[in-house]
Amino acid sequence: MRKLSELSLVLFLFVVGCTKVNQPIPINLGKEATSTAITHLSTTVTKGDVDVTMNVTPGAKYSIQLIDLKGDVKSSTGFTADKELITKKLNYSNVNSGDYTITLIDILGKEYKRSLTIKK
Repeated sequence: MRKLSELSLVLFLFVVGCTKVNQPIPINLGKEATSTAITHLSTTVTKGDVDVTMNVTPGAKYSIQLIDLKGDVKSSTGFTADKELITKKLNYSNVNSGDYTITLIDILGKEYKRSLTIKK
């Protein structure tokens, strides 16, 4: 009986050792950001729409987040920069009235913040 269990263990190790393991697919994090800044907001008080102009690095990945005073993310938009100066039109008409922070974050975690008030 012991010989059978040893043989089973050897057979199991042989099968596991010869099994091909797939390599994980690398994640493209984009180019390293050298510039991360919000240069202009079309308004600081809005009923929903706001244009955000940003100075960014072409090829780098970014996220624009709308964060309330409790620190909860109410909206998030990701993008890859295709030029140095980008303007994004954001619609926050479905967000409740209140004071918020618009945060631009690059892939390395560098943040740039601006204040925004939404009034309905």
